[in-house]
Amino acid sequence: MNPAVYAILSMDHRLFDAKVMSMPIYNNEPYTLYRAWLKKEMMSTFGLTRCAFFQGCIRPGMELAFYQHVNEVMVPLWSHFPKVREVRVWTQENADIGEPAYPLVMVMRFDSQADIDQALLSPVREESKRKSGVLVDMFDGTIFHTVFNNVYCESGTDKSPISA
Repeated sequence: MNPAVYAILSMDHRLFDAKVMSMPIYNNEPYTLYRAWLKKEMMSTFGLTRCAFFQGCIRPGMELAFYQHVNEVMVPLWSHFPKVREVRVWTQENADIGEPAYPLVMVMRFDSQADIDQALLSPVREESKRKSGVLVDMFDGTIFHTVFNNVYCESGTDKSPISA
């Protein structure tokens, strides 16, 4: 097998074997080509995920009010962002390290960066920012956003064991 093709296949053979085998390799730059191909192919399949991380802690005695506001006010707003495909709200159950804590992570899935940009310029986003102030007042820490490129997704529980 061509070493360049093998390098690409070994990166994640579960998802990409069939597509990569037919991908041309030029100038012995498999990783660069792999990334370009991956972005083009996977963006339409999985899209982008924009997350809001609440890093820190909810002020003592405010936990119930904080999560009620999230469920009753924020989730309906987040669900009405233009072009959003999915909204998830995660709360931290436990972690393998004590700090940092993430009592809330909000996850929105979009098809493209253009869709994220449209959502961020929307009136719904402006209203969301105003109503998030209630959460900020009950929270000690940092809130930041980041966008992830979804490169692999698998669902289901019936998996074959990996044999050595």
